[in-house]
Amino acid sequence: MDDQNKQTQSDFLSETIRKRPVNKQKVIRRMVEVSLLAILFGAIACATIVLLSPVLENMIFKEEETEAEVAEMDFADDSLEVVAEEISPEDMLVEDEETGSEETVVIVEETITAQQIVEEEAKLFSDLAQACADWLVTVRGMSNSESWLESSLVSASEYSGAIVTESDTDLYILTNRGSLSTADYIEATFVDGTAAVGTICGEDSKSGLMALRVSKEELSADTLDAITIAVFSSSNLKSNLGSRVLAVGNPMGVSGSYVSGTITAMGIEANSWDINYKVLMTDIYASQSPQGFLVNLRGYIVGVLCNDYNSSDTGNILSALGITELKKTIELMCRGSDIPCLGIQGTNVTAAANEEEGVPLGAYVTAVLMNSAAMSAGIQVGDIVTAIDDTEISGMSDLTGCLLSHQAGDSVNVIICRLSQGEYREIELHIVL
Repeated sequence: MDDQNKQTQSDFLSETIRKRPVNKQKVIRRMVEVSLLAILFGAIACATIVLLSPVLENMIFKEEETEAEVAEMDFADDSLEVVAEEISPEDMLVEDEETGSEETVVIVEETITAQQIVEEEAKLFSDLAQACADWLVTVRGMSNSESWLESSLVSASEYSGAIVTESDTDLYILTNRGSLSTADYIEATFVDGTAAVGTICGEDSKSGLMALRVSKEELSADTLDAITIAVFSSSNLKSNLGSRVLAVGNPMGVSGSYVSGTITAMGIEANSWDINYKVLMTDIYASQSPQGFLVNLRGYIVGVLCNDYNSSDTGNILSALGITELKKTIELMCRGSDIPCLGIQGTNVTAAANEEEGVPLGAYVTAVLMNSAAMSAGIQVGDIVTAIDDTEISGMSDLTGCLLSHQAGDSVNVIICRLSQGEYREIELHIVL
């Protein structure tokens, strides 16, 4: 029995598991089916892409194409583009010579050279100087004297002037005071060479300027047609700094000379009695004693030539007093009015001094003129002028404007603040200008 069981187990263990035979025909058929399906799906995909591609492109790129068309319509110049790309100017000339064309169109890009720029600027300033000559006047002060031979000698001092205003009967000329106040008679020569007698109608010792009057009856109709009236422009505009200007009159020490340059500085203040002038400094090398006027590119006067306030190392650098601060003085001189004078020099109290040290805002007195109205009233160095009559004074420009609105001989009430025992106290003074 045991032997039989052993034999049975031996037979079971000796059996071999065989793989199922492969059906080659079935495999080949399956491969053919898969290949056909792949070809079918590929064909469908290609057809789909071909058919839907235009639609998809329109949906995706529609906005970009629209923008490109607008840009081309706005900026493209087809005629110029064709010429630039297909035919050069040289080719056009050659073609015209060969075909015998009567008309030739050449597009040449113009190049501006440095020489052309210099020539254009020179012409600009030359034309500007000629335009200014219509209101420029040569003023001569004549003085008679007797020589040891008892013959009359005539000496003349020459100055540059400008016609600044007129009335129905007279022309008014602004010029340097110089020695004209002591001349026996004054002669004014206009642009056409006509000379006429001028009379003094006002002068200002602070600025060194004078106003003359010339009767129109002494001038012919042609002369009156030839001359013009000068125009003033603000000298305090920030745009003036760095701008081109022309000095006319006698900036080089020769009558009728002119020179161009640039305004290089505007922050300089020149202290005079009752007024602080604004000085315009240029890069122009000129006479140490220039005469005439500084004009902008429109031919408007922005300053009166004056080197009196230059430092020792800028003696020949052309400067001018700003016309804005002089305008009211010129008006008073032309009216024949005396310039009212208080007799102080001063500066503005800064905001820092006011806030940190409690110094009142106003015109701080730095000097008092001898025998002036200010000295007679008792104004001292260190006082601060804070009001004149009902006008509040916050600085020297306010003080100057207020004084020039009065006439010499007017009585005014001046409020000053004086430091006493560590604090500022108000004092009211009655002053006759």
